[in-house]
Amino acid sequence: LQDYEKLIISKLTDFNPRELANTLWAFATLNHTPDDGMLQKMEGEVVAKLTDFNSQELANTLWAFAKLNHTPDDGMLQKMEGEVVAKLTDFQPHGSSPMRLWAFATLNHTPGRAGCCKDGGELNHTPDDGMPEKMEGEVVAKLTDFNPQNLANTLWAFATLNHTPDDGMLQKMEGEVVAKLTDFNSQDLANTLWSVSIFCYELSFFDDFHSRLAEFHCYDFSPAGLSQLYQAHMVAETFQWPFVLPTGLLEAAKQHQMRASEIVRTSHFQRQVHTELVKMDYSAELEYRTPDGMFSLDIRVVHGEDDLAVEADGPSHFAINKQVQLGHTKLRNVMLEARGYTVVSIPYYEWDSLASTIERQSYLCAKLTGAQGKATR
Repeated sequence: LQDYEKLIISKLTDFNPRELANTLWAFATLNHTPDDGMLQKMEGEVVAKLTDFNSQELANTLWAFAKLNHTPDDGMLQKMEGEVVAKLTDFQPHGSSPMRLWAFATLNHTPGRAGCCKDGGELNHTPDDGMPEKMEGEVVAKLTDFNPQNLANTLWAFATLNHTPDDGMLQKMEGEVVAKLTDFNSQDLANTLWSVSIFCYELSFFDDFHSRLAEFHCYDFSPAGLSQLYQAHMVAETFQWPFVLPTGLLEAAKQHQMRASEIVRTSHFQRQVHTELVKMDYSAELEYRTPDGMFSLDIRVVHGEDDLAVEADGPSHFAINKQVQLGHTKLRNVMLEARGYTVVSIPYYEWDSLASTIERQSYLCAKLTGAQGKATR
């Protein structure tokens, strides 16, 4: 394939949009990641010819970048977003529409929002603030043509980007999900249940999901899928929804979630925050495991009657083009608050702007003071 890469590079300027999109799609389908130099050259050609891309070519290109775990620069994503908006009604339900949403979510790029880049610089292009709502309209218009994977991936994409559709859309999507539930595979079920947990949306047909899940064994689910299922179970318990996982699946998912919580990586950012808290004479404990063993707090601070979960939230907790938390971080906060902790988020972009120990300690003092008395238990 490296020989093909060299040949492609030599002829790249002659490629039309379909050839560019299909080349990227082929590499992604083969799970072959070209070197960064080639991908950057392909980015340049895509941008140069972007207005000539049709809806399917845009979707294939976004999907390929996401599948290859290659994040184009924010300028390119903003330009692609503009083309998506311009050609929104051309996207097809079987493939391009859910594929595009999935790609934006996998790249942690929130469509339709201006804000801050992952490097902290201001965006030069202010996209259409109504794009998420336009996406909702497109999905609703073509919903009956969605297959189970389309439905699950669309819900997963909205949830990952922490964008909650309105109740009317969720009710329509729930109807389509229930109508096609017998065709949902294990990953579709896990994605759907995890997504509605992010939305804090109570399904009307939990019994149907329980029955469908009972047809699977725990080994039918990926490790990530088991985590999704147990997180959905915990949300259902928190809000007292009438949903429980089948017994065998529940135990397997619980054990997996507990094992996952034992894998901790203490970041330099986290240690910096902890060091400043200790200097301020707070009782601060790194990587504190909750009594039920389900979560590890970055830093636990017990201050008087307040039990605080101080979370050093790095770039992985935010969209790359907006200072907004992603769905998995929202879910973490809900679960920690249900356990009686007050979550104090320390966003990396705020911390990085503080130049001295005095500034950092003043910032932390304000954060912790503001959180006092807000515990839920």
